[in-house]
Amino acid sequence: MSTVKRVAKNTLWLTLAEIGAKGLGFVIAIIIARYLGPEDFGRYAFAISFVTLFMVLADFGMRPLLVREVARNNQLAEKYLANFLTLKIWLTFVLFGAVALALWIYGTPLDLFILTMVAAVEIGINSFSEIFRGVFQAFERMKYETTSRILNKFLILVGVVAAVVLGLRTLSIMLVLLISGIVTVIYTIVVCQKHFAKIKLAFDKVFIKEALKQSALFAVTNIFISVYFKIDTVMLEKMRSATEVGYYNTAYELVFAFMFVPTVFSAAVYPVLSRFFKENPGKIQALVARFAKYYLLAAIALVTFLMLLGGPLIKLFFGAQYEPSVFLFQQLAVVLIFVFLNYLSGTLLNASNKQVVSTWASGICAAANVGLNLWLIPVYGASGAAVATIITEAILCLITFIYIDRRLYRIFTRENLFKGFKVFLAVIATGVLAYFSAKVNIYLGTVASLGLFIGLIFALRLYNPQDREYLKVILRRKSTPPSVPGDSE
Repeated sequence: MSTVKRVAKNTLWLTLAEIGAKGLGFVIAIIIARYLGPEDFGRYAFAISFVTLFMVLADFGMRPLLVREVARNNQLAEKYLANFLTLKIWLTFVLFGAVALALWIYGTPLDLFILTMVAAVEIGINSFSEIFRGVFQAFERMKYETTSRILNKFLILVGVVAAVVLGLRTLSIMLVLLISGIVTVIYTIVVCQKHFAKIKLAFDKVFIKEALKQSALFAVTNIFISVYFKIDTVMLEKMRSATEVGYYNTAYELVFAFMFVPTVFSAAVYPVLSRFFKENPGKIQALVARFAKYYLLAAIALVTFLMLLGGPLIKLFFGAQYEPSVFLFQQLAVVLIFVFLNYLSGTLLNASNKQVVSTWASGICAAANVGLNLWLIPVYGASGAAVATIITEAILCLITFIYIDRRLYRIFTRENLFKGFKVFLAVIATGVLAYFSAKVNIYLGTVASLGLFIGLIFALRLYNPQDREYLKVILRRKSTPPSVPGDSE
């Protein structure tokens, strides 16, 4: 099979995995949230979030290192797998011990302690699946990753539905996750043994020591990401209540269900930027501002839709019992503007071989997020956690784009700032219409506001024929961009 066909096939499998796993995951979250109610769902969300903070202890960046090295030389698969499995067994027990100690220090009640420890076992078991999926990825056989991920979610869905029918509660649902994880691990072991490498254990001291040194950066990045996305839930439970955690995580789940949009955008943009960086970095200069504009306009349109329909969406998916989540959802929707732009900056930094900048920027933001939550949650509760998330994403956006502007490609030019001002005018006009029209009819207000925003995009020349050519570069993966000199509008 040619390289192009292989990449296309793997991309298709990964897309199916992303859509299938995320879709089933969202359905599972809806069922659990509606069935358990805000308080018990908050306890469930706390247990998952708390363990996630320690997940790096069971992984320590082993999967990306295995993928990188085995992809370069498939003959190393058995060596990496055998040593990493041995190391992972020890690290999983470290994970259990660290979680148990932290829960004891945290002063967790016995029932929540047991629930969280079951979550720790489940996440520890799933970390083994990640190693085997890394082997599948290194051999570029992504269909096995797709089937394993969807199998896991399907088993959870079936188990959760069964638990609901039988009237079982939170601990039983967590045990469903654990059993599904065990079955998934067995599946990945069988596939790996049959198609890729023999399953055995080894302990090469020198090899493991060198591997841990190389995986350290991956591990640090994972720590920052875990703190960045999960610390608010843990702090909210400690400072306020499990019920508020339930309201907050319901809004959070629904907002971040739309993360597939920038994910798809970035999957299309990344190869284009990577190719231009290698062939002619000068071409990226003209692309960056345009891509930022596309991301920003798409984000604003989506945020307008979500903020206006926040109430109906929450009630539709989670029920009237989660009405306090509506305002939290509308707050968190704003964060998507910065999330979209951060996806672009991260993609651009990776394409330009500047991944370490993303790592340290994430570290700064993780620390900022902890500080903001310590300040805002005691006073404003879940709403304060939402504000902390928005500010943190804004800080990340500012750091990365300032770095890109000063060290890589000029972004804050007079021309680009003027385009940004036009976007601002479009947002203000749309916001005013949305505010008043929603009082008359929320659905007509949504249609009218989005219609006005799209009309202003064309009226203010934020989209023109040349943009059409640039979008073809992304969608058709052309190797030659439209005429760059002057980049006139």
